[in-house]
Amino acid sequence: MSFLFSLFLLALPFITFSVMYREAVSFKNKNGAWPWSISALVWGLIGFFSLIVGVVLLLIATKTTKPLAGYKNLDQMGYTSSGAMNPYAGQNFQPVLAQWSGAGPNWYADPSRKHQLRYFDGVRWTENVSDNGFQSIDAIN
Repeated sequence: MSFLFSLFLLALPFITFSVMYREAVSFKNKNGAWPWSISALVWGLIGFFSLIVGVVLLLIATKTTKPLAGYKNLDQMGYTSSGAMNPYAGQNFQPVLAQWSGAGPNWYADPSRKHQLRYFDGVRWTENVSDNGFQSIDAIN
């Protein structure tokens, strides 16, 4: 074996550990629960010791684990999935959507972030909001 190939084989478990760890943390930040309730450290160790099997298990776990009820992911709270602050959080995106002809009347993520959804009538945001499937009225500030 060449030196570079040997070095690659030595580095591969550490790379896999890092990828699995970050994916599990990203999933928790978005959904409020670890995939299959297994922490990122354990997912990293699984990846370290069983590269292919660990990746397949994590993919299955992230597809089959349901988000916690009522959990707002970090994107909705103004953070990116990596945990960094979103520089656009809290800004009113109504003018952008109002000028975009493709945005039809529908329920969209509330740009004020006070509710899960707000109704966009195709021209402007309305006072109609929805949280966990229950509709109510909240004036636009």
